[in-house]
Amino acid sequence: MPSRSNEVCIAGPAGELAATRRSSPLPETAETMRRNGHQDTEVNEEHAERLAAAASLARGGDLDGAVALLSSGVREFPETPGYHRALADTLLARGDRSGARVCLRALLRITPADAHAWLTCATLSHAAGDLQEALQEVREALTYDPANVDGWLECGVIFRHLGAMENAEACYRQALACDPSSVRALFNLGNVAREKEDFGRARDLYQEASLLDRGNGDIWNNLGFALHQLDDAEAALSCYRRACLLSPDTPGVYINIGNLLKEQNDLTGAVSMYAKALELNPLHPEAHHSLSLVLLSQGDFESGWKEFEWRLQCTDTGGRAGVRTFPRPRWDGSSLNGRRLLVYAEQGLGDTIQFARFLPRLAGSGARIIFACYPHLIGLCRSLEGIEEIADITSPTLPGFETYTALMSIPRLTGLTLGSIPSSMPYLGTGTAPSPACQDLLRTPGFKAGLVWASNTRNRIAAMKSLPLKKCIPLAGIDGVTWYNLQAGEAAAEAEECREAFPLFSIPSSMETMDETAAVIKELDLVITVDTSIAHLAGALAKPVWTLLPFAADWRWMSDRTDTPWYPTMKLFRQTHRGDWSGPVGRICDELRKAVAAFPGSQTGTTS
Repeated sequence: MPSRSNEVCIAGPAGELAATRRSSPLPETAETMRRNGHQDTEVNEEHAERLAAAASLARGGDLDGAVALLSSGVREFPETPGYHRALADTLLARGDRSGARVCLRALLRITPADAHAWLTCATLSHAAGDLQEALQEVREALTYDPANVDGWLECGVIFRHLGAMENAEACYRQALACDPSSVRALFNLGNVAREKEDFGRARDLYQEASLLDRGNGDIWNNLGFALHQLDDAEAALSCYRRACLLSPDTPGVYINIGNLLKEQNDLTGAVSMYAKALELNPLHPEAHHSLSLVLLSQGDFESGWKEFEWRLQCTDTGGRAGVRTFPRPRWDGSSLNGRRLLVYAEQGLGDTIQFARFLPRLAGSGARIIFACYPHLIGLCRSLEGIEEIADITSPTLPGFETYTALMSIPRLTGLTLGSIPSSMPYLGTGTAPSPACQDLLRTPGFKAGLVWASNTRNRIAAMKSLPLKKCIPLAGIDGVTWYNLQAGEAAAEAEECREAFPLFSIPSSMETMDETAAVIKELDLVITVDTSIAHLAGALAKPVWTLLPFAADWRWMSDRTDTPWYPTMKLFRQTHRGDWSGPVGRICDELRKAVAAFPGSQTGTTS
């Protein structure tokens, strides 16, 4: 039978919702059934005694005896609902969900208006993964009992698992209308808001739920996550700590704390939290993946790449972005001599550019490489040496192959160490030239620098990597530089707003692919960028590139370095205080003055 317990959450570091229900542990007696509104037509003394005896056996731990007694009642009196109902409860207590569903189906043939039985069926169908059947059953339950809060909540969870978030939200709202003090309804609405990245709304809903149920660790964990996303680290950590006290065996709480500490550059503290999560669940993919990012940032490639492979099992998009499976064996690192290996791109454009360097080396070992990458990169990747074929990863059909691997699994499969990163530069070229309009702009004499100040991705991490163009205005005061706007996306509009203080040449919109962007970058003397795909592109082209990094930089830039083994022509300019870009911008100004002074025939550029 459906429980009144909270629908609980926290399957991963983002605090994902996972529905759980507990079945009734014991069958009901005839008296209890009457009290609960189940009016059997034939609950006479004989039935009452048999039901009471079954309940007594179950309470004493003899579930098999109770099942045998109730089964005999079902056989002798197949039209008496009480036996079916009690047998279903006993089978659930014994863990036999399939048998319980059979009993409940028989019960519903006798009493089709039993909303309670319909809802229990829906719960069991949901647990079995039969979501469409569960949806039909919970709708039946709500037809007969439209004010059933559990029914609306179950319906919402089913819709959520079907990906119908708007329908799920409507169900949760209906549950809240039926019971304004429903903690589950508030909690689940908070989860919907969280998934929409409306973290302010999520925070408010979780806070309201926490006032009604202050002992629920899942609520405090999710509240902490919402506060974390709103950059209230102190309040978030307080909520996480409270969640730890209330739910000390929940791995997701420790992963959330670890992620928060990592953002504060407390890598030792982060590792200890991930380790605690793995003590509780040694097979937790998100814990392994989060740990891998710290290990890689510390240069521990041997352990880091092994842990990084867990990303392929993560449920969050941050880990599994672009993960594919094919009806062929995965490459296990064995000899590829003469074999056709499909390598598919995953995650972002920058990741693809960074890891594409490994493909020529594999081709040199005798592998026949088919590289499936994003359409935006196809032209650029044709410059990779030794690649047999470049394919569009979005295409429904791909060229034939014998084995395959994700691009970012190659370091583990090949035993990459910090000292063996391929450093032959450039490893990418361009088969195109700047458009005529670009060529006219690039004829300006003197020192030419391209600028990117913001990530195109719209999330909290991307925002931490970005800065407003107005904070770059000190760069405009350096004589002898002609500036080119390489910024794409919505942030490009800031160039017009800052035109008087920081005039930039706007590159024509014909620069639609990475190949065309590469053609422009090759004509520049320097690229200054935040941590975006342009940083990787300029580095892969062996162009001087200065990269602005936030206080807690991505794993690939490691810790406390001003250079990077990934790109010999790159310099790193890090924040020393979280959110403060004045320091790295100031250091770039100093370096840029030196670079311009050393530039042959340097003169003040004319900008417009």
